[in-house]
Amino acid sequence: MRKTFVIFSITCCIFLSLSLSAYAGTRKAVIDTPNPCTKVEKIEGKSVYLKSHSESCIQVIGKEVIEVDNSIKNVSVYLDGTYWNEQEVKDFSIESIPELKRSSEGYLESIKTDNVHMDKMKKLAGESTKYYHSDEYQKKIKAETERIKGEVFGTKLEGYYPGRKQEEKVPGKLSSSERIYIFVSSSMPLETLRAYVGDVSGLKDDSIVFVMRGFIGGMKFIRPTIDFIAKALVTDKHCDLGKQKCEVYNVNFEIDPLLFRKYGITRVPAFVYVPHIEVEDSERSEGSAENARVSDFFTLYGDAFFEYILETFQKEIESASIGNLINAFKKGFD
Repeated sequence: MRKTFVIFSITCCIFLSLSLSAYAGTRKAVIDTPNPCTKVEKIEGKSVYLKSHSESCIQVIGKEVIEVDNSIKNVSVYLDGTYWNEQEVKDFSIESIPELKRSSEGYLESIKTDNVHMDKMKKLAGESTKYYHSDEYQKKIKAETERIKGEVFGTKLEGYYPGRKQEEKVPGKLSSSERIYIFVSSSMPLETLRAYVGDVSGLKDDSIVFVMRGFIGGMKFIRPTIDFIAKALVTDKHCDLGKQKCEVYNVNFEIDPLLFRKYGITRVPAFVYVPHIEVEDSERSEGSAENARVSDFFTLYGDAFFEYILETFQKEIESASIGNLINAFKKGFD
């Protein structure tokens, strides 16, 4: 069961690109290939050399992921040593994988003739989809997200939490099988986000999680994301984490496009209450259908006081846990 309520909405369009190479001055990008049976042989500066496989293929445009310097906008593509074309490289991201899959499937569906390679193409598309949803790939996504949070955010925030470390678990008023996700982005007014962060910090419940779709502008522009979250977390908005030690609110921030997709979030702020979630592997994203199962959830859209959000959920659900959170507000977060 899914119920959605709207207070008012703001459009959000942030994408996530998790790439180790992007952090080091290069980035993952996508180029067109003459057909699906050509692979990248080597890359030299702005020149990309493709090599044909011995197999015969449907003569349609394929895609290949390459690694190029951040400064490169266009590349010259060669097939078996012969110049093929020049094209603009497009940034590759986790979000683009399903889109590439849908594009290839849509093309296959549009072909009406009985092609001997049709089954093979469908099989390849199916294998790509299976790998995207596999435990192996989902763990890679989760591990890379945690690595970035640890290396980038950890260096700025570690030691600034008064009374306890950031990673320690706090027994909260929600059960371990409940979640409240607060979906946010840099498109929101900073003061609005800071108000939510202050409220959630006061409730001291690790089952309430802030979620961003991805890094602002992609991984190659990681600094804006660091600054954005830092400004949201400092208790004194005038304190500069880059120059001094600042106290920060203790809340959970996740960067997870799969959670946005799982709950169909298209605008922010959005609030999702999940009465019961079963998670198989805490190292994987709770946005993965294979890893986290939910029977129902409730969604609220729009900017309103967090206490009012909880009261609106309570009117619909009558949850004892939500009631405890409301009572904590009324008692001044006791």
